[in-house]
Amino acid sequence: MTEGLGLIKTNDIKGLQFLSKEINLLLENWYDEKVDGYYSQLKWSFGDRDRVIISVGNVIVLNMNEMGLTSIPSSISGENFAELLALNLRENMIEEAKLDSLKGCTKLKKLNLRDNQIKEIDLTEIDNLNKLTHLILTHNKIEELDLEPISNLTNLEHIDISYNKISSLNLDFASQTKGLKALFLNKNSISTLDLSPLSNSEELKWLNLAKNNLKELDLSPLSSLTNLRSLYLNNNQIEEIDINPLMKIDLYEIHLEENPLTSKMKEELEKLKEAGVKVNY
Repeated sequence: MTEGLGLIKTNDIKGLQFLSKEINLLLENWYDEKVDGYYSQLKWSFGDRDRVIISVGNVIVLNMNEMGLTSIPSSISGENFAELLALNLRENMIEEAKLDSLKGCTKLKKLNLRDNQIKEIDLTEIDNLNKLTHLILTHNKIEELDLEPISNLTNLEHIDISYNKISSLNLDFASQTKGLKALFLNKNSISTLDLSPLSNSEELKWLNLAKNNLKELDLSPLSSLTNLRSLYLNNNQIEEIDINPLMKIDLYEIHLEENPLTSKMKEELEKLKEAGVKVNY
């Protein structure tokens, strides 16, 4: 698949000379017709040296993990990286996530800000990136998050805001993002959550609400989600929950471990198990 491979300097590729931190890069030229097929399988765990993937002289993947960044370089912009498909900024020291420079990166599909020190983030700054499919904000220090701006991003498939400090969350954005396949809200401090906006998320396969402070949860909005495979509710404060809505879908597994479940609730879960669902409690 590769045309060439070799070490280059930042000024050899359009856009990289604008970066505030000079780095040596490993260059991989991909045939144009292979880019989409390869990208569909692209994982975020790039090798330490695989800093960039380019196509026809333009950067399409920029990997700036573990570089000690304290902010998002303003030079990562549409002017300098018009063809950018994936931006990986994980495992840095970013506290203030200013995303406004990314507005011009209209082809961006994946944005990864995992493992930083982010406390606040304004998603209105990327509300025009309608090709975005993956938004990764896990392992930060976010306490409040307004997801409404991303309701415009109808191609979103994967949202991960797990391992933060969020206590309340509005999911209204999901009524527009009907192609959502994975939503990870685990390891926060959420005590109440309305799942109604998810009722139109017909492609949803994974829903993770584990390790929160949920005591009650109405699962009826999930009754129409025929593609839902895994539901994680473990490590909450749930005693009883109506699982009848789950009887209507082809659920593969449900996790309810580490909850103070009543005996009656456990009996109901056995019925779910008899229906072929892998039940963990």
